[in-house]
Amino acid sequence: RAMNLRFVPEAAYSVLKSVDVLVVGGGSSGAMASIQAAKEGMHTLLIDGNPGMGGTGTFGGVDSYWFGRRNGFAAKITQKVDAVQKSIHYKGHKWNIEAKIFAWLDESLKAGTEHLFNAITFGAITKNSRLCGSVVATRWGAFCILSEVLIDATGDGDIAAYAGADYVYGSKADQTVMWYSLAQFMEPGKTKNNFTSMVNVSDVEDVTRAIMSGRRRAVVPLHDHSIYVATRESRHIVGDVTMSLPDQLLHRLWEDVINIHFSNHDVKGVSGADWVNVGLLPPNLEIEIPYRMLLPQGLEGILLAGKAISATHDALPAIRMQSDLENLGGVVALAAAYSVKNKVTPRNVDIKFLQKRLIEEELLPEIVIHRKLQPLIYSNNELAELVDRIEEQPLYEYSNMRMNEVFTEPIPFAEICCIGPRVIPYLEASLRQSQGSKQIRIAQALAMYESDIGVPELVNEIMESLQGDSLPIRTAEIMYVTQPPDHGAMPDVAYLLYSLAQTKDKRCIPVWNRLAELLHPTEDDFKDPYLGLYYYIDALCKGAERLGDSDAVPALLKLHGIPYLSRQQYSSGPQADYFLERRAMLELSIGRALARCGEHKGYEILIEYLSDARSLLKQQAHTELIRLTEENLPLQKQVWQQWLEHHRKGIKPCPQQMRLDV
Repeated sequence: RAMNLRFVPEAAYSVLKSVDVLVVGGGSSGAMASIQAAKEGMHTLLIDGNPGMGGTGTFGGVDSYWFGRRNGFAAKITQKVDAVQKSIHYKGHKWNIEAKIFAWLDESLKAGTEHLFNAITFGAITKNSRLCGSVVATRWGAFCILSEVLIDATGDGDIAAYAGADYVYGSKADQTVMWYSLAQFMEPGKTKNNFTSMVNVSDVEDVTRAIMSGRRRAVVPLHDHSIYVATRESRHIVGDVTMSLPDQLLHRLWEDVINIHFSNHDVKGVSGADWVNVGLLPPNLEIEIPYRMLLPQGLEGILLAGKAISATHDALPAIRMQSDLENLGGVVALAAAYSVKNKVTPRNVDIKFLQKRLIEEELLPEIVIHRKLQPLIYSNNELAELVDRIEEQPLYEYSNMRMNEVFTEPIPFAEICCIGPRVIPYLEASLRQSQGSKQIRIAQALAMYESDIGVPELVNEIMESLQGDSLPIRTAEIMYVTQPPDHGAMPDVAYLLYSLAQTKDKRCIPVWNRLAELLHPTEDDFKDPYLGLYYYIDALCKGAERLGDSDAVPALLKLHGIPYLSRQQYSSGPQADYFLERRAMLELSIGRALARCGEHKGYEILIEYLSDARSLLKQQAHTELIRLTEENLPLQKQVWQQWLEHHRKGIKPCPQQMRLDV
């Protein structure tokens, strides 16, 4: 139904052009890639579905940098934009969107790039495993563009996906993605980001729904809306290397580093990673990007740029900053030019040669050429010392940094939880000898290994916090937090509930029963950034999913009895209130947990969502039904209802085994 076409025979359409480098997508990465490839002497063509260049940073209305390094190629386009703005006497503190569109286009034309605007790519041209070009739809017909090297800068990995590359949409666990933005123009030239809910770019009906919903979400009278849905996240194309959040927390270095990105953990929605859920909100990190992240597995003749590079859902937030993606576009352009000039595939580019050029462009430090990387192996004494240094302060304090600060020190909790089972005896010994916050942190570290040794300490701490008549609220000030769920900002006890959830221990059940007793939310409670209601409910569900025990069913049914957590399915049309989707996400969590605990009501909830108008919620329900049953039945509500009627008596508990970004 939606973008199922992957392969298009070359003979089906006429060839409009043959070029050295074809750049598909003219956003932050693609615009820069088209300029740099042309400057390298490549016959370069840029295709974009918008009527100009810049993507999220222009037509998407995100008119300023957030984090990200401002050096190299990004610094050059900033200088150009500043010059344009000076010439028109612009005085704003953010960039003028039209000025940046003009700056991109002017630099691109000067470099010699050719352009096709208002053009949509809808197929990949391949010969065996090699990308040879793309098929482009225009109002005047469809054409083939052939290329020696193709740069997929769509931001969604469209071309790689058309060519058959493996990908994960959002989170591997549940298809959750960061919120999209349909920017609002408060007045001419002044935009406001509008981070609201999720969208599936692979589904034209869902994209349409997202646009219609976004146009109904203003809280004050507006001048206009953006013409472009700016997705923070969609497909993650599987490359030769996939970056994970632990890679970032451990400051991992790479032999084939080609760029350095810089950010906090700017998740703009639900993270879901165990690291974040237990409270480790990452600090501002400089993150090395290996070249292999840009190479889709099994494909030749193609390079990835933009936010579809090979990373997990929880690794993306820190590497998607606009200035870093602008620099990445320049990097892939240099790699593409080397490939064409030397008649090798992008996979066989001389990395050392590329790194030397990137040092000249001030994107890499000179040390990357000479350093020798070795794995870090702790001795027994070093392990004991590391465990002794485990953090006593809240783990979320790492995120409390100014924007220009860079964190470079080891994170003991992350180091401990990535070493492997060898560290467990040291943690157990420390648990017996410690007290207070250090003992709780040791118990959390053990839980990251699914150890139940620290369960009594976690249970006691949580139950003490739940003695009152209401749920504890978040007292810590965490930077850059918007409406929940966002940035993993939650009450301290919720972090402990997520840790307890990892232990798969029946001693969790009294805690969940107590939590369910305290849940009497109003509609406004779901919007309170300090109450953390989303996290309380999700932590209970995550624990029940992993335990998979029928004794957890009463607490889950009590949750589902809350009016705002049942019957949240939505069958058609736009939704102005985006919190309805967030409540539906919680109902799906309850449904998954009930099903994992062997309760047929969970299956009924999941099956109801198969007809939901919100594509990713529907996909999540279908994926979970397939995982539960190992039956690859189609996404049709009636088919699954028939399955449930036939198998209802045989439903049994089925604990969830999937770990999240560990």
